[in-house]
Amino acid sequence: MLENALVARLKDRTARVAVIGCGYVGLQLAVEAARAGFHVAAIDADPARAAMIARGQSYIADVRADDVRRLVASGHLAATTDYEALRGADVLVVCVPTPLTKSKEPDLSSVIAATTGCVPALRPGVLVVLESTTYPGTTVEVVKPVLETSGLRAGADFALAFSPERIDPGNDRYTIRDIPKIVGGLTPACARVAEAFYAQIASRVVIVSSPTVAEMVKVRTCASRRNLGLGDVEWKQRSNHCSFDGAGDDDVAGGGYSADVGRAAGPLPRLFSPIRPVPTLCRVRDWADRLVPLFGAGPQ
Repeated sequence: MLENALVARLKDRTARVAVIGCGYVGLQLAVEAARAGFHVAAIDADPARAAMIARGQSYIADVRADDVRRLVASGHLAATTDYEALRGADVLVVCVPTPLTKSKEPDLSSVIAATTGCVPALRPGVLVVLESTTYPGTTVEVVKPVLETSGLRAGADFALAFSPERIDPGNDRYTIRDIPKIVGGLTPACARVAEAFYAQIASRVVIVSSPTVAEMVKVRTCASRRNLGLGDVEWKQRSNHCSFDGAGDDDVAGGGYSADVGRAAGPLPRLFSPIRPVPTLCRVRDWADRLVPLFGAGPQ
């Protein structure tokens, strides 16, 4: 089966991992995976970043330079700008930025470029995960078709999942290991493979029914009452008003979609204090702009 061999390698941590995009999300993920015992290739388009990692330095406040130096010296962490380093990787995680365009739409050019770069490295049994903040539907509607130009089929030949980043920069109490990881797989087998990976680096993994639901969890987290003032009832109305490819009938019918999203968003610790600025991609203004086209006018 698709999952058996890779799950075994993930559990004994002999699988090779590649992280594409080494910002505050990607570098922390790469370091945590390397600390767990995986051999990790960190890929970044910025030569300066790749060079700093290779020298054992850190440019992210939440990542200790001592950890980077130790992991590079042990051979568990390497950095480069060359996508050839993806070849031989069992897990490919895309963590590239998705800034907003002038028209307030997510700019997916980096996601598409990174996904395209994964195509030559795809082979049967590989796991591909998108972590970049984006709108619901991206994994199924954008990432999947690009990957399938390889001739391999997502869910049959390789596993595909979405797992939203939930890092709170500057929060020493809740680190990447402490925050529950949300996983939505294209198929149940895809979800189990992704769960096996994240279980090695996170204290808890919460599986939802699809990549689209996992993408919506990110929106739900940022649209919580602490941010946009959406109460539980209004959220349920608006999320059920949405219709996304990749969200099955069981998710949408009878409030199941909003219930699945709410269940997964719930375990997030009380992060993003109003006293401290929230991460750039989670800024209330930006996410408010994103929510408008997602929800439309909403129920009247």
